Amino acid sequence: MNVDLTRAWLPNSILVDAILNSARLLGATLSGADLRQANLGFCGLVGASLHDVDARGADLTCADLRGAMLDDTDLSDADLTGVIWERTLRQDLREGNGELILGSRGPSLRNVDLRGAKLSGATISPETDLDGAMFGLSPLAPPDDKEHIADEDTAATALDLRECARVYRQLKLAFQASGEYERAGSFFVRERTCLRSALAREAANHRRGANRRLAAALAADVASPDWRGLCSAAWGALKASMYRAPARAFWLVFERVSAYGEDAWRVAKTAALVVLLFAVILGCCGIGVSPNTNAGTEVSQVPFPREFGSALYFSTVTFTSLGHGDLFPINGWGRFWSGVEVACGAVLMSLFLVCIVRKFSR
Repeated sequence: MNVDLTRAWLPNSILVDAILNSARLLGATLSGADLRQANLGFCGLVGASLHDVDARGADLTCADLRGAMLDDTDLSDADLTGVIWERTLRQDLREGNGELILGSRGPSLRNVDLRGAKLSGATISPETDLDGAMFGLSPLAPPDDKEHIADEDTAATALDLRECARVYRQLKLAFQASGEYERAGSFFVRERTCLRSALAREAANHRRGANRRLAAALAADVASPDWRGLCSAAWGALKASMYRAPARAFWLVFERVSAYGEDAWRVAKTAALVVLLFAVILGCCGIGVSPNTNAGTEVSQVPFPREFGSALYFSTVTFTSLGHGDLFPINGWGRFWSGVEVACGAVLMSLFLVCIVRKFSR
């Protein structure tokens, strides 16, 4: 429907379920209009006033919203796939000699409700005004219990997850440009989690393909065994099971321990759990007391678990690499686990400082 409604005056209009796909609404005024479930796909809404519009569930696929005023608009559950709302300096209306100058600022999404909106393919520039905008989740990123981020068990494909990460990256940059660094950090976490989930999905696809080839080789070899082909299929299945395993393990641990360097408290809680765990391990291995501590000549052993406090103290000084020398491991296993705890302490304390510096540098 190629209706030309350029600069139309339609405030407070009731357009529920209206079919306006491909319509020209350049510079139109639709403030306060009811556009629930309306079909506005491929519409030209450049410079349109959509202030306080109810567009829940509307189809805005590939709509051109450059310079449109969307303050207080409700776009929850709307389909915004491929929407264009990036920065523009000038837009000609080609209406006689008329011309609409949009200025150099980005589009306004101030106080817009985008919870549940599908944003795949959308372009969001750093100049976009996102003050007060409410973001729920794209259907490509189903929520979990706490972080409301994508999960590899519920997202459709690795390609969908990477598209979701691209949208989150644009939102992160937009919030950074407006100085809202906390919200930018939350979208950074979502972006990284989408990429990690995409990596896990790609690894699963590799495993399934390799397992199918191995099953086909086994079925074909029943009558006339081809040991070379069977070994090749088995080796391929083994390589697929290890597809980018170190990278996947690293990003998983990095997310769980520090939320990708965004959560210092999570690092501190992890450090406390590590200290408690190694207090038990080192106490079971045996902790010796230096002769100088008891003003004696013989080495004594800390009775564990009766003196758990001494084991906790030893674990703490080992974790922080203080090493006062009054307590020490008495056997090889104790020395081994002490070294492991020192390494964990160095990594976690460095990560804690990184999180703090990131917060204060903003």
